[in-house]
Amino acid sequence: MRIPARKLSLGLVLAAGVWLAAAALADDAHWDGEWETLPADFPDFQYSEEELHALWDTLHLRDGLPWPDADYVSKWGESAGNAEAVAASLVEGWRLYHAGEFQRAYEIGTEAGPAGNLLAGRAWLTYASHVPEDSEIRAAMLAEGSERFTQRMEARDGETPAWEHMGLALMLGQYSKTLSTGRAVREGIPGTVRDHLDKALDKHPDLPAALGTYGGYHTELIDRVGGMLARMTYGASRDAARDYFERALEADPKLVMARTEFGEALLRLDDDANWDNAMRELEKAVGTKPLDADDELERRRAVRLIEEWTHKREGNNDTLPDLGG
Repeated sequence: MRIPARKLSLGLVLAAGVWLAAAALADDAHWDGEWETLPADFPDFQYSEEELHALWDTLHLRDGLPWPDADYVSKWGESAGNAEAVAASLVEGWRLYHAGEFQRAYEIGTEAGPAGNLLAGRAWLTYASHVPEDSEIRAAMLAEGSERFTQRMEARDGETPAWEHMGLALMLGQYSKTLSTGRAVREGIPGTVRDHLDKALDKHPDLPAALGTYGGYHTELIDRVGGMLARMTYGASRDAARDYFERALEADPKLVMARTEFGEALLRLDDDANWDNAMRELEKAVGTKPLDADDELERRRAVRLIEEWTHKREGNNDTLPDLGG
């Protein structure tokens, strides 16, 4: 479905922004299924607390999250209780997240209050984007996850950190991929994603995950509505998409998610012209040593993208199957 080129109506929709998105999400957010475990052949990313602390700056360069100690909880937890105890639970939650135990990581994040917002959001998003094979389950989970993340952020009394703006933008961006173009616009998602990314980058101009998500934002708009309308309505462009991805990977060359998204974006924007560069990026993603479960899931997605796009290019199939997150 194409977005009608009527700036007045689009402006009114986007002006409603977060309110429209939250209201519409409430209609879809009813997932109550069972969490699945990762495949039996999945690598082991079980880190001790000491090992996690040593790797923290590398693992969280992408989102800028500080080590969750008592000072972190005191600043961002908004009277979460015993700061030392909450900090200890967050360390355990992130240890489980990086190992791929997403359900328990999510539960710990929600139990920790505002200090656990990103942990809860990332655990839900990573699981929902990669693990369920059923596209309807993924869509339901992403709808509910977006609503829950929005509610947690709106419940904050004070400042919202850059990593939460980035996290919600990423969640909403993945959710929008499950919707028709018309519905995504009616729900105000493009404007809401842009608003949260701008806020994240205002606070942290070189935040790799936010830069990569902005690259995906430009790509999605151009792929959905065409370059001219995307540029006129949202200021989106192919050059901007490429620039954001390149900046993200310059800031964090080990960010497998951005590398995979960049390769896919090049194919979606013009697979003939960009084929060699796209395959190069996807092969780099496959060849990057994964540091945690998120990296490994993205690495496996890069493998699928290479296989599916190569299959399409060889003329064996005119349509691509659902590749998931």
